[in-house]
Amino acid sequence: MNISKEVIQEYNVINVEGFIDASNSSELEESIRNLIEKGSDKIILNLEKVTYMSSSGLRVFLMGSKELQAIEGQFRVCNANEVVMEILTISGFNMIVDIRDSLEEALA
Repeated sequence: MNISKEVIQEYNVINVEGFIDASNSSELEESIRNLIEKGSDKIILNLEKVTYMSSSGLRVFLMGSKELQAIEGQFRVCNANEVVMEILTISGFNMIVDIRDSLEEALA
C-alpha cells in the first residue's frame, strides 16, 4: 500500500493505492490520527487506486469516522471500486461512513 497526502480546499486528502489489509492498515490509521492530532477536522480517503480491502480497513474507517465526529469534523471516503464498495455495503459501513462516488463530490 502506498499513501500520499494533499490539501484540496479545506480538506486533507489521503490518496491510498494498493491493498488495505492487516499487514498495513496500521500505517493508514497512523496517517489519519496524525492529521487529526495536527488539527485537521476534514479528511477524505481517496480509494481510487485501492484494489482490495479487508476488515482491517473497515476498522480504520470506523476509527477515523468516530474520531472526527467527536470533534464535529468530517470524514469522507470516495472513489471506492465495485469490490471495495461491496465490502462496505455488506458490512453496513455505507450507513456509518460518509461515502461519495468521486473526489469532486467529496469536496462539495
